[in-house]
Amino acid sequence: MPLWQMSRYTNYMKDLSGKIAIAPLPVLEKGMHRSYGGGGTGTVVTKTAKDVQLAKDFIAYAKLSLDANIEIWNTLGFDPINMSV
Repeated sequence: MPLWQMSRYTNYMKDLSGKIAIAPLPVLEKGMHRSYGGGGTGTVVTKTAKDVQLAKDFIAYAKLSLDANIEIWNTLGFDPINMSV
């Protein structure tokens, strides 16, 4: 997950400034956009959860609500999936 790793250098390892080379993402053909869509975190509620519905409700709030997505952006710096944010 190269873009995630790159963010770790710039956000948490500032003492490595000038010591790490980061190259642009490759392209298959000249003129193509540079993009990478790998990675991500899957979130699930297993059927063995003590209270499946409560777990589902919490995950829905934590991943989808306006307030939670604002904090995902403010605290983690990740792009929120709630497009209204």
